[in-house]
Amino acid sequence: MQLIKTSAALGLADADGFVLFGGKSNRKHPMPTPVRAKPILKPHGVVDWEDENGKEFLRNRTGTLVWAAATSTSEAEETKA
Repeated sequence: MQLIKTSAALGLADADGFVLFGGKSNRKHPMPTPVRAKPILKPHGVVDWEDENGKEFLRNRTGTLVWAAATSTSEAEETKA
């Protein structure tokens, strides 16, 4: 789990569009149990975060720092390479 910009979290999405979301940057540490969330890019640099049921639970800008990670370890290793 890394503290990265929301725009970078968009690149961590798996084939279904989901990433592990650990909270916003105002947290010193990620949530103990991160949730699978789908970041959806909207106009004007806005990102809506939806849970697995399709409900929006957060809206922020692409420059906002969030705790995020790839949903699988193999994807995380590919992004480091």
